[in-house]
Amino acid sequence: VRKGSLWGFYDSTGKVLVQPVYLDALCFHEGVAAVATKDGWGFINYKNEFAIRPQYEAAKGFHEGLAAVQNNKGLWGYIDKDAKQVIPFSYTYAENFENGEARVMKGDKVMNIGKDNLVRN
Repeated sequence: VRKGSLWGFYDSTGKVLVQPVYLDALCFHEGVAAVATKDGWGFINYKNEFAIRPQYEAAKGFHEGLAAVQNNKGLWGYIDKDAKQVIPFSYTYAENFENGEARVMKGDKVMNIGKDNLVRN
């Protein structure tokens, strides 16, 4: 929920779960939510504790155990919930995994990759 220029989280009854303190925020997926701070994007848990410290230029939510994140060179890769890089930062665009595949872009080439980073199409 946005309050002024900051984002937080409320439950379905309107109870505050996380006070609006973030510059931007995405919905919770797989127990964590991507949030933006002055230090970059990171991931918080339901207790508002950082599961992954803010360090990315952009982030998407976790899907199928991986989240697409963008480094300071503008390239996207995928991390797991331990912030371990699973797929290298080599894509100019990246979508969430669904049914074991994610759509990515390298230059002007669009392709689907698996969690092993191999092209599927």
